[in-house]
Amino acid sequence: MVGRLDTESEDSKRALYGTLKRLKSGVYVYTLELDLPLRTITANSYYWYCLQLAAIETGTDADSLHEHFKKTFNMKVEFLDTGLRKVTAASTTTLNKLEFSIYLEKVLHFLREELNIHPAPRTNLQLEEHKRVNSSYNKMF
Repeated sequence: MVGRLDTESEDSKRALYGTLKRLKSGVYVYTLELDLPLRTITANSYYWYCLQLAAIETGTDADSLHEHFKKTFNMKVEFLDTGLRKVTAASTTTLNKLEFSIYLEKVLHFLREELNIHPAPRTNLQLEEHKRVNSSYNKMF
């Protein structure tokens, strides 16, 4: 059973209670987790600005950098029946705001520390700077 509970809604609480009352006798296992919204368009736009800036500096296109960072900072590990494990790059589209923020900080740290690339801070990024980087990127790639 999967559902949503709004702790500020009495109707939502009553609906959950009604569902619990209808369960057959037994021992159940359940998981509750906070439903955080997915990453914002603004954060995603800033991420791609950073990737384009890095692409201009390194000569590696933004999509390849994105794949590299997914493999490095957003890996998914599956354990196979054979006892081996399979590591793949997980999609960033399903990350919530907090998870994407952590992922973005890891990418920014890598850019600053490993490549000496310093994107404008998200709060100070002006539209003109974003357009300039985008234009330069499009000319190169």
